[in-house]
Parts: sequence; structure tokens; C-alpha cells
Amino acid sequence: MNDLMNISRKLKDGYKKEMIDRDISYLKQGMQGEKNTYFELQNSFLPILCLHDIRLKYDDYVAQFDYISGYGES
Repeated sequence: MNDLMNISRKLKDGYKKEMIDRDISYLKQGMQGEKNTYFELQNSFLPILCLHDIRLKYDDYVAQFDYISGYGES
């Protein structure tokens, strides 16, 4: 995020600046969405385990998960 903001400040108006500013906006929205999700999971009173920002790699395949949650039987 900081790198994109620094680049945006250096650019004058134009297509590249618009695209970078759009990406900054999307990143901010995504970060706020993750905060909202975290808040809801913390305050849900459900007996669940939540893992945040998980990265799985298998051979040449990579997957990133914002949240993985589940619950077990007691």
C-alpha cells in the first residue's frame, strides 16, 4: 500500500495515476472488509477457530486465504 501511495504522489494526472489510485482504493476497501470480518468473528459468540492470512503452497500452486474458520464437535 505504501509503495503504491508513494508512486501515486510522484505521478502527474494521467492513465497510470488513475489505475494506481484505483488499486489503492480497492486495497483500502479490502482491508476494511477484513477488519469488519474480524470484528464479526470475534463478537459472534460461536465456538469457532479462525485462522487469518493463510498461504498454502503445493508444487507450483499457491493459494492465499483471508480467513479459514471451523468448529469441532464437543
